[in-house]
Amino acid sequence: PSLVSIQRSSTSPIVILASSALFSCDRLVASPVVICLTADEGTVMERTKKYKHRPLLNVEDPKLKIRMLLAKRAPLYAKADHVIDTGKFTARQVVEKIMEIAK
Repeated sequence: PSLVSIQRSSTSPIVILASSALFSCDRLVASPVVICLTADEGTVMERTKKYKHRPLLNVEDPKLKIRMLLAKRAPLYAKADHVIDTGKFTARQVVEKIMEIAK
């Protein structure tokens, strides 16, 4: 999975993963701070509808698939220390919120 790490300090990094990577990352729980970036199904649909390289959404009913994926992932998302609904904020605001948490 692709991974971006913002180093908060040498002992407590913030790790940012794509949601699909969460299911293959056994070390997630070892991270001291877990931040879930989420969005509702309408926002996800709007953001992904123009991309054809999204294999999970290359189905007859992508909105239904998004709904199913969000439901399947909800228990894992609920374990996060912080949840940021990215549908309510600009990218810059999301970064600012992450940086506030990292302080």
